[in-house]
Amino acid sequence: MFTGLIHHIGQIRAAEPTGNGGLALRISVAALDPRPQEGDSIAIEGCCLTVSEPPEVHGECCELAFEAIPQTLQHTMLGDLAVGDEVHVESALRVGDPLGGHMVQGHVDDCGQVDSIECNGDDHRLSVQVPVALAELLVPQGSICLAGISLTIAAVHQECFTVALIPTTLDKTRLGRVQEGDRLNIEVDMMVRTVAQIVRSMRVESDASR
Repeated sequence: MFTGLIHHIGQIRAAEPTGNGGLALRISVAALDPRPQEGDSIAIEGCCLTVSEPPEVHGECCELAFEAIPQTLQHTMLGDLAVGDEVHVESALRVGDPLGGHMVQGHVDDCGQVDSIECNGDDHRLSVQVPVALAELLVPQGSICLAGISLTIAAVHQECFTVALIPTTLDKTRLGRVQEGDRLNIEVDMMVRTVAQIVRSMRVESDASR
């Protein structure tokens, strides 16, 4: 479980295809506290991955190894990553940690594509196009996890939503550097997803009983 609060930005050191159609990633990041161990869960761009081998420590940085399987690549933008790219990194939530963002599972629903970027002084807005299936789960003023970041949806327009980025988000994350057309991982609010599934199940049962 994660919060969507980003305190670390890592850099891709290697991104190599595996024999099973997956992708082996090596990511350098400033030393995390506590230091990750093999088998730990880490969110990369909001996608929960497992540290696949003991981390290598280099001074104040450590290098983490992950393997993204084909299923993960199908529903995320991790396959777009190349050496030198920046990624958001978040360690798993520990019992007793403050929950400053919202409850994020690290289960990416799909990718959205940056549709437009509007900057007017301190007002920085990002509009993202999403698949139809996700558009139904977007709630104005509701929570969304975009590229691993907990944000509030400012507006919803059919298959597109807009978020307003505060200066802290622009300073601490890479969202201020994304460009139109970039793909970003999206995880909708788990409560909205759960309620939608319950409603769909009730409709199926109702139709079956007629």
